[in-house]
Amino acid sequence: MELHGSGELGQVLTAAGTEGLYEMIRGHASPACQVGIAHHWDRALGDRAMVRSRIRQTIDAIRDGSFARHLLDQQRRKYPELDAWRQRRPAALVAAERSVQEFLNKPTQR
Repeated sequence: MELHGSGELGQVLTAAGTEGLYEMIRGHASPACQVGIAHHWDRALGDRAMVRSRIRQTIDAIRDGSFARHLLDQQRRKYPELDAWRQRRPAALVAAERSVQEFLNKPTQR
């Protein structure tokens, strides 16, 4: 949330795109962040076969045109899937984001 609220996330993603993900982490992430990534890496990735399968399904849907057909159908029906997703977004995440934004926008009190 702090990265997002401060605008630093855009800089980090730009660095990942130009330097590569590993080099971005090595060069821009704090030691605490790097230790956290190293400690949780395998658990965060989950079952690699499942992740690869999901990625393959997504790529296949793009390549075979089924995603484009789905997108056109959603557009024709005025995006019901997108509307449903927007309505069920996690309230806790939205509240946390607002809290961080309010904190970052407040002047420092001395």
